[in-house]
Amino acid sequence: MRRTMLAATIFFVALFVRMAAAQPLADRVPADALVYVGWSGAANLGPSYDRSHLKAVLDASDFPKLFTDFLPRLSQRLGQENATSGEAASMIAAIGARFWRHPSAFYFGGLDYTNPRDPQPRIAILCDAGDEAAALTKDLQTAIDHAGKTPTPVRLGVEGQLVVITVGTAVPVPIVKGRPSLQGDATFTDVMGQLHQKPVAAIYVNTAGVVKAIDAAPARGKRSMREHEQWVKVRDALGLASARGAGWTGAFEGQNWSSKVFLAAPSPRAGVFTLFDAKPVSDDTLKLIPATATMAGAGTLDLAKTLGDVRSTAGKVDPTAPAEIDQGLDRFRTMTGLDLQKDVLEPLGDQWAFYSSPQVAGTFSLATCVVNKLRDPAKAESSLQQLSRAASNAMASVGAPEAANLSFRDTTVGDLKIHYLALPIIRPSWAIRNGVLYVAAYPQVIASAARYNPASDKSILDNESFAALRKQLGQNKATSVRFTDLPKTAPAVYPMWLFMSGYTGFLDIFVGPSPAMMLPPLDQLTANLGPAGSVSWVDDAGWHMNGVSPFPGASALGTDPTISAMPPLALSILLPSLNRARETANRVKCASNERQIGQAILLYANENKGKYPPDLGTLIKTEDITVDAFTCPSSDNNVPAEVKSGNKDVQATWAIANSSYVYVGQGMNFNAPADAVVLYEKNDDHDEDGMNFLYGDGHVEWQTMEVAQQLIKNAGQKPAAATTK
Repeated sequence: MRRTMLAATIFFVALFVRMAAAQPLADRVPADALVYVGWSGAANLGPSYDRSHLKAVLDASDFPKLFTDFLPRLSQRLGQENATSGEAASMIAAIGARFWRHPSAFYFGGLDYTNPRDPQPRIAILCDAGDEAAALTKDLQTAIDHAGKTPTPVRLGVEGQLVVITVGTAVPVPIVKGRPSLQGDATFTDVMGQLHQKPVAAIYVNTAGVVKAIDAAPARGKRSMREHEQWVKVRDALGLASARGAGWTGAFEGQNWSSKVFLAAPSPRAGVFTLFDAKPVSDDTLKLIPATATMAGAGTLDLAKTLGDVRSTAGKVDPTAPAEIDQGLDRFRTMTGLDLQKDVLEPLGDQWAFYSSPQVAGTFSLATCVVNKLRDPAKAESSLQQLSRAASNAMASVGAPEAANLSFRDTTVGDLKIHYLALPIIRPSWAIRNGVLYVAAYPQVIASAARYNPASDKSILDNESFAALRKQLGQNKATSVRFTDLPKTAPAVYPMWLFMSGYTGFLDIFVGPSPAMMLPPLDQLTANLGPAGSVSWVDDAGWHMNGVSPFPGASALGTDPTISAMPPLALSILLPSLNRARETANRVKCASNERQIGQAILLYANENKGKYPPDLGTLIKTEDITVDAFTCPSSDNNVPAEVKSGNKDVQATWAIANSSYVYVGQGMNFNAPADAVVLYEKNDDHDEDGMNFLYGDGHVEWQTMEVAQQLIKNAGQKPAAATTK
């Protein structure tokens, strides 16, 4: 319990600090920091916060009472029921509140491998606690004392008003005179120089240092050496060494909240970072979005090129990977008659846009429509239709009646043919009009979206809110763009967020009154809303992102919270049917395996004076049957790669010991009765619902478990459990 209390204390302290990072304490953190996170302190936000939308929204809601009133009462309630738990909760709240109020920082300096068998972290959490330094020190020392001796040492240090917790081996925190600090590190200053100059919060990751730390990790034993060799291949293939550092800052700009991100990956870039070298989003792409859109975005993604890059990169890690990818592409071609890259991906355009609009289907997430200006509309439509037919045929072929109904169908709205997948809850759909591909969750969304004419109707470029936000973010060569008109989306989703916030009422039952208004009234909320969005772009220095919103988290008011429940709900309906369909297909495959074995037995008997083989391995040696026929697809019994590539003797030995099927035909011959059991499955391969039986005349039947057990008993056998090899 004591160690749990200490761990919880450190966790919550780190959580408070990780919420942001400010550079004032960077001069007290060692220059070898791999990760630096800090926070300027809620008491130091100054005039920028006082005039911000964030303060206005918090003042109009009861959310602050969650920390100032409710959590203290929760600690008191816990203390009444369990003194230790109450003490821990009170201490965590007190410690966390002080870290929240004062400038704080988190430092991670990697692992200390002095003892390779027990590497220790190098972590420090700092707080410039001001006049609360003594109280914070006392509470932290109490938590450490309660924990007692821990496997990873935890220490407490104080220098004036600076309180420091160190975890792991001793680290030089706070900085001693003459020792280099993070503030003077060239990479740190280069990365953070691209971001806010006076941030409220900042995060920095020395990516080059992280890569070097992994490189330097000691390899103990052959397995570790192989893992290190694999890491080197991955590192080089992905070009990870070309990235120097990454940073994020947040700050108040006027009344709004601004976020900036920078990844230092100088050109020429290699590996995964070549994805950054995308061309800017064109006005032609933005014109695919109507002016009425309240949520929109656009970006560049060449799927055909990406597939080629993935194949090439995988080959640098594993020389056999391209061949395996090609095998997968060949299977796709066999199933669909299409070349995935040439027939399906290359006809697609390399720029995509998405949006939702009240004039299309509303502002909800499920009303989103994705659009793409196609390179080759005729080929794209032909390929997608063929792909839809292949998908329908594949679902119908699994053998379950339910699966046959899960197919692509067509509906016509005016002169527009819309193709949709008949699923419960959502109906993924697509259509092509005037060279533009439309994809949405429902046919109705596409029907409305396709009525918009980019050539004559007003586009998002004519939307004043979008134009103003784009100008504010200051980047006309963006490789991606996001926009949400929060004043228009918030009223639609506000009732659902009210509903979700109402779940705090359950706390009233167990703890006492919880804050009545976790959200402010709608009129006060909308008075503090404006458009939110972001742009990203690339230059010779690396990748940049600049975003703005009325306050942190405001973009959530652009989406409905219930959308997160839709995929699980859909899966809960679909999975039982799909699992049943898959199991039905496996039973059919099992029956096919047994028929193959039965034919091989009869052929063997024909060549050996009517006698059945002494074991299943003999069939592999003498007949035209593969070792894969001796495994049930519903089991975890897979033929090892070394067995598949081995000779027939190796495969025969494996089949005798590990086959999914129990052979009882030893000593039988052509005179065996037609209903004599020759072979059957192990009893738990099909969820113990039943099993397939091979009979004397070569036919196969599925029997329920009750009948199967009796048949096995009559044959003088005991049921065999499945094994995993």
